Amino acid sequence: MSDVKGVDTKPETPAAAPAPAPAPAEAKAPEAKPAAPAKPAEAPKPAPAKPAEAAKPAPAPAPAPAPAAPAGPAPGTVGVRAPAAKSPEQNIHITISTKVVAMVMTTLVSIVLILGGTQVALFPNHPWLNWAITLLWVVGITNAFNLLDNMDGLSGGTTTVAATFFLLLAAIGGQFLVGALAAALIGACIGFLRYNLNPATIFMGDTGSLFLGFLLAALAIKLRFPSNVPWITWLVPVCVLALPIFDTTLVFISRLRRGKNPLTTPGKDHLSHRLVALGLTRREAVLVCYLIGGACGLVAVYIAQSHFPDGYVVAALLVLVALCTIVWLERRCPGGQPRDD
Repeated sequence: MSDVKGVDTKPETPAAAPAPAPAPAEAKAPEAKPAAPAKPAEAPKPAPAKPAEAAKPAPAPAPAPAPAAPAGPAPGTVGVRAPAAKSPEQNIHITISTKVVAMVMTTLVSIVLILGGTQVALFPNHPWLNWAITLLWVVGITNAFNLLDNMDGLSGGTTTVAATFFLLLAAIGGQFLVGALAAALIGACIGFLRYNLNPATIFMGDTGSLFLGFLLAALAIKLRFPSNVPWITWLVPVCVLALPIFDTTLVFISRLRRGKNPLTTPGKDHLSHRLVALGLTRREAVLVCYLIGGACGLVAVYIAQSHFPDGYVVAALLVLVALCTIVWLERRCPGGQPRDD
């Protein structure tokens, strides 16, 4: 290589590689406050395993229910304690008291009738005797219908039959007011029988039967028969009401024979009960009583048109049949129970 002035003839050294650029200064991160120690994560509680259902035992028999206590008054109120159950002796005492009160009231009403001029006129010269017969008639017929009310529809139906014959007899005699009262009684009883026949849904009770008996007794006294004499016509109302008279007589004789008080001793010794004991149903027994009442009414219509002695002969035959029937019933069904032969 030729020399050149002013030029360094030293051999060229290779240029040093450029130094790498200094790394930028690291920014100081802000000093973080020491975090609170983290709570260790709670392990999930295992769900409690359901115990295996045991076999259900057979249900035990339910205990007998205890008798319900009587409901007392509500708190803060004043109530009346329910009456305790009455013993048979108390029930008999109440029944006797009711009968006694009914007879006393009937006697008082009979006296009112006598004072009002409604009385028997069989003995014109002996008014006190007419008063006694009137009192006996009204009290007897009134209580006879009370005794007759021993089966569904019996007392109401018998009243309807008797009032029908009273209406007929009043029309024959021209007594329109008496006939109007009898017609009203018939209509009331027919409307009541719609619900009182067996099986009954409503019942008459002592008040109803006593009222019916009293009305029929008063109607019988008010009947007049201008075409006949009183010594014949007094048999007419007796025959119309022969069924309740017969039933009461049967009960009195039967209870007296058994040594019991006929007024205070209840029993199934009435005519209707004996017919049931002989094999009839209750409704059939009531219908038979209706037929007997109708037959007696026809006899009464005949007597009202008859003269002496025909009227008394027919009435005597009716009494004879009644007595024979009482004897037969007492032998066949003593005390109302069928006799085991």
